[in-house]
Amino acid sequence: MVFTFQAIDRSIPVSGALVRRILPLYLGALAVTVQAQTVDVSIGNKVAGEADGFAVVEVSLSAASSEAISVDWQTSDRQAVSPADYAGGSGTLVIPAGETSGSISIALVDDNLDEPSEKFFVDLDNLQGPASFSDSRARVTISDNDDDALSWDSIATGFQSLLALDSGRYVVQEGSWLFHQIDECFTSGKNCLGNNPSSQYGYARFPNREWEWRRSIGGVPGYMVGNDEAVVLILQTPPTSHYFGLTPNVHSRYSPTPGNDSLRSRIAIGGSYADSLNQLALGAAPVEGASPYPFDRTTAVIFSPNQMVSDELTQQLTAAGLPAEAINVIGIPVGAVEVPLYTGYANEADEFCLLMRVSIPDDQQALTDWAQQLPIASYRVAINGADFVPFAYVPYKERFTGRSEYDLLPGIEARRDALVEAIKLRHAGASPLEYRRIEASPRTGLDCINDEISCGFDNQDALYERRMDFPRRYTMTSDPENFWYFVGVNHRRTGKALYTNHSVYIDENSAGVAGITDFRAAGSAAYYAAAFADGLAIGDFEDLYVLKMARQCESEELDLGYCVEVPYPTGENPVGATDTDALYTLTRLYLDSESKVGPDLAEVVTPVFLMYE
Repeated sequence: MVFTFQAIDRSIPVSGALVRRILPLYLGALAVTVQAQTVDVSIGNKVAGEADGFAVVEVSLSAASSEAISVDWQTSDRQAVSPADYAGGSGTLVIPAGETSGSISIALVDDNLDEPSEKFFVDLDNLQGPASFSDSRARVTISDNDDDALSWDSIATGFQSLLALDSGRYVVQEGSWLFHQIDECFTSGKNCLGNNPSSQYGYARFPNREWEWRRSIGGVPGYMVGNDEAVVLILQTPPTSHYFGLTPNVHSRYSPTPGNDSLRSRIAIGGSYADSLNQLALGAAPVEGASPYPFDRTTAVIFSPNQMVSDELTQQLTAAGLPAEAINVIGIPVGAVEVPLYTGYANEADEFCLLMRVSIPDDQQALTDWAQQLPIASYRVAINGADFVPFAYVPYKERFTGRSEYDLLPGIEARRDALVEAIKLRHAGASPLEYRRIEASPRTGLDCINDEISCGFDNQDALYERRMDFPRRYTMTSDPENFWYFVGVNHRRTGKALYTNHSVYIDENSAGVAGITDFRAAGSAAYYAAAFADGLAIGDFEDLYVLKMARQCESEELDLGYCVEVPYPTGENPVGATDTDALYTLTRLYLDSESKVGPDLAEVVTPVFLMYE
């Protein structure tokens, strides 16, 4: 039941007689206005083996309802096909008043085929009663009998089974793993927080509990974590890519304003309090494989404020068959002076999230297939009676290494400028705008958390370079004379960055429209400038690169990977910019080979941006 009470101004004198007269009338009115509480309905993902016979999918209510709740359900194929792999169907589930859950049983087919794990969906619809959906789709994964014992889904199945053996100690809430749909930034106009258009973003979502904020930040949800809890991810890592990482963030924080201390008094933070767990640090199994380590392998991540919880869940994962070296722990350092963090379930508690980034795969179709297969299981696990031992605070890694490109390549800044002059000679008669002033992002995630301001999900694995010359916003039209060049130093050759990315954004909502990276930039400087370099001291062209953005690139430029086209939005694909959209550009440098995080701005030679109008 929901009761609403009006606060009484204690400064107004109220006589006992007046109270005796008013109270019965107030209580009578209260009885008349009582309404049934609206509860949230969610459906959990399920991993089941062919030999299990059935996949039992749980439908849960956030609280018991005073009225019966009914909901229709229906299966739909994905890789698993009915009736060859499972008995598809539909029906209606009724959860009686006073109950908090119900289940849907779906028969599985135990065939003799040696096949990979397959999935199908169970969707909820037509909700009846005082309720609303928080999750209406479940993903059911069918593990083949002959699957490798180290596959992510066999580990997930074993882990779930072990926890279920002691349901009095372990309370398990299964979440959903989602990949960010960039096109929503263009169809809904929501802020995309400067997403890298060359990256795939992913995150877990759990059914809401009391006190949890029901808002997302740029589409990314958060969740609270108790001191007796952990979020556990079990996954197959993506196919070979230039970058893969999971960043621990404070998602939102309680920030009351005068006269308002409600749950709505929260501020979106999206700030990292620690370094990302990236491919240079991630443990996975097996060590040997067809793909470079740690890609296309099985791994687990435990995200918790409690070392005792983390240790116990590590033991359960190893019992499920995952080697200890493939289990990664990210602590939430509750009580740290450097960054006060608040766990638990209360208005004052922080919300957290682990944000996944996968950038520039060797095979884009392989990454698309991986994302569609969703080889990731997510759980929020509480351990009843667990002792609390907090994690110590671990500061960010130091960016400064003492290895500067100015020392590694003496005279490189003058050589870059000579390359800029050659590009200008290539377009003699035109006068480009020239952008040289660069600023690193002035705030870290810790700054955003402590100052209670939005950080837009920063990542210490990257150096973010912003252009400071005016005008800071510009447009791109279909005029063939309107194009841009990025002229820079080959940071991959110096070891100062694993890759460099230049992206263009719509200013209104920081939505990434297009991006180009240097991983195919070999030969680009000579391609654009060699014919115009007479008398210019450019030196070895391979120490430098030239990358281009235009509405329409030459076919050879496209094939070589030296130019990227900035698209217009269409009815089929809303991702794009019009001729009048105000745009800005951002450069990212990922992973110094020595520091293993983003490089220090003082140790890299910054690019020159040439804008031809």
